[in-house]
Amino acid sequence: MPSLDSITFDTTGLIPQGDINGVRVWLTSDGDSVSLYYFPMVPDILADINSLESVSTFYGNMIAEAKNITGISIGTMDMDSCKFVKMIIKAPQQPSGMSYLGSLTLPFRDFSFVVKMQCSERGLTGMRESLIVDELLEKGEIRIDKSGKFEGWARTSVLPHSASWIINKAEAVEYDGRFPNHPLSILRRTFDQIESSIKVSEEVKKEPKFSYPKNGG
Repeated sequence: MPSLDSITFDTTGLIPQGDINGVRVWLTSDGDSVSLYYFPMVPDILADINSLESVSTFYGNMIAEAKNITGISIGTMDMDSCKFVKMIIKAPQQPSGMSYLGSLTLPFRDFSFVVKMQCSERGLTGMRESLIVDELLEKGEIRIDKSGKFEGWARTSVLPHSASWIINKAEAVEYDGRFPNHPLSILRRTFDQIESSIKVSEEVKKEPKFSYPKNGG
C-alpha cells in the first residue's frame, strides 16, 4: 500500500523533523523546509503529463488565477522509471524579498506524491538582482526607458501560457554559482540532489499510471 515510505531520496544536509500531520518534513540549516506529501486521492491534474504544452498551460492557468505568483519554470522529467512534473514559482514577501517554492509531483491514477521545498530571502534582500542589473546596464544588455522601467530585464518564456512564466535575467540558472546562498540557488541545488537520488518503491510502480482526464476540460 502506498505511503510516505514509498518515496526516498538523499537527505544529506537536511535535518529530519519527523512526520507532522501526515507530512514528512526536513529543514535546512537556514530553516527552509523540504516536505514529502502523500495524497490518497485521484490527482486533480487536468493535463497530459507527457506533453509539456499541456502541463505548462494547465499550471499556467492556475498561476494566472492566483495573486502575486509568478512561474519560474515548469517541466516533466523521468526519474526512477516514473514521470514527474517539476515546477518552481515565486511570491513576494512582506515587507521585501521573495519566497521560492519548488515541487516535484508524481501522480498515479488513484493517488500522488509531492516533494515541496520553500526557500525565503532573509536579511538584506535583492542583492542578486541589484548586482546583475548593474552589470547588464554596463554591458548594454538592458536599458532604462523614459518611464524608468528596465527594457530587456524580463525573460518571457517560450512555454505555452507564457504570461505566467516570466523571470528576470538575474534568476537565470547560470548565476546560481555566483550566489550560492540565494534562495533560488539553494532550491535548485537541493532539487538536483533529490532528483539524482529519488527512488520509488517497486510496489508503487506497479500501481495504475496516471492518465489525462480528457473529459476534464
